Amino acid sequence: MQRQLIKQGRNALTVTLPAKWLAAKKLHAGDSIHLDTSPRQITITANARPNILETTVDVRGLSQGLTNHILQGRYIEGYDRMLIQHDPNTDFSDLGAKFVGMVVESHHKGKTALSSAIKVPEEGFENILRRSSFLLLDQAECLVLVAQKKATSADVSAKERLLDYHINYCMRYVNKYTNVDHPHRYFLLCSTLESAGDYLSIMAQHIGTHAHLAQGVHRATKAYIKHLFAGDLPACYNAVRSLRSAITPDNFIGGLAYALAEQLNNFIGYLFEPSAPKAQLPS
Repeated sequence: MQRQLIKQGRNALTVTLPAKWLAAKKLHAGDSIHLDTSPRQITITANARPNILETTVDVRGLSQGLTNHILQGRYIEGYDRMLIQHDPNTDFSDLGAKFVGMVVESHHKGKTALSSAIKVPEEGFENILRRSSFLLLDQAECLVLVAQKKATSADVSAKERLLDYHINYCMRYVNKYTNVDHPHRYFLLCSTLESAGDYLSIMAQHIGTHAHLAQGVHRATKAYIKHLFAGDLPACYNAVRSLRSAITPDNFIGGLAYALAEQLNNFIGYLFEPSAPKAQLPS
């Protein structure tokens, strides 16, 4: 179905919506609708009451680590309510603090209900993704401080947990709240940032007095993030390559730094939109 754009005011363009669709959705002048935008399309939906996705998760007899992975998976999948069946002596009363937008609805012996407090996010996805990338940069800055004996590896690990917290929400957001072209690009980018955070935490435990190496990692991370969001693929690629070329992976800490550079370098060409005259991160 084609619609003609109508000029309104100095810069605005408007489009009419089909009368049958408006009648079916019981929409009238002054009502609100929701727009999901991507590089190639805009999806219009009526602000009807959203479907509530619920699931029951049985983690009885499972280790805490495996339980965390299962709940993380359900969270990223986009469930609004999780009824968790667990061992009676397991305390899940603070579980909501592990996931952005989730609260513990009820907590009884052997059963915990986790519910979403966010129906429609007020913040756009790109802002959340940028914040996650800045948390990675904050981790890299802290690595330099560890090498200078001004911080500890525990400080870097704490920043990594905060990064993971936001990365999980980024993945959930793509699954649940937005309609974008090639969402797998976002998942790959989130995975790259999360893995980079893992490497930084391990490096902090072994960095010793290698301040020069820590500073190089920080500079490369800062450049990677800057050029990634600027859509400058060549500059992003060169920043990572420069770090990798400057590292001699002949010891453990050098090997970790090299692995970090490889992580940022892998699939870098796929993270940018190839159809644009200048490569752009999908938005």
